Amino acid sequence: MSTGRLANLRAVSSGKRSANKPVERFQAPKGTNDVFPPASKRWENMVVAFVQVVERAGYGLIQGPMFEDLGVFRRMGEGTDVVGKEMYDFLDTGDPPQHLARRPEGTASVARAFVEHRTALAP
Repeated sequence: MSTGRLANLRAVSSGKRSANKPVERFQAPKGTNDVFPPASKRWENMVVAFVQVVERAGYGLIQGPMFEDLGVFRRMGEGTDVVGKEMYDFLDTGDPPQHLARRPEGTASVARAFVEHRTALAP
């Protein structure tokens, strides 16, 4: 590693500003927090306890993708603030490109998954 690059790396790790570029300081978004042990263990225990209760009632986990076709959310939440103002949507680079949206919550994804796979889920 070059001496100049090493000096820049030291400046970044020490929090000092480089002559060329200010050091960026990233933080968790407002209203969120990072969970580290031992608090993360308590969170994990709570999730396990919840899973045990719902499995006894005959339910299980449905995990959909983190993004869906934008139409899924438009159809499920037309006229809501989530769809109108609070959703991150984008065009992917596929051929043809799809208009996708980051899943704001799980309801629409679970409904889409059920409709898509209902014959495979039938008893």
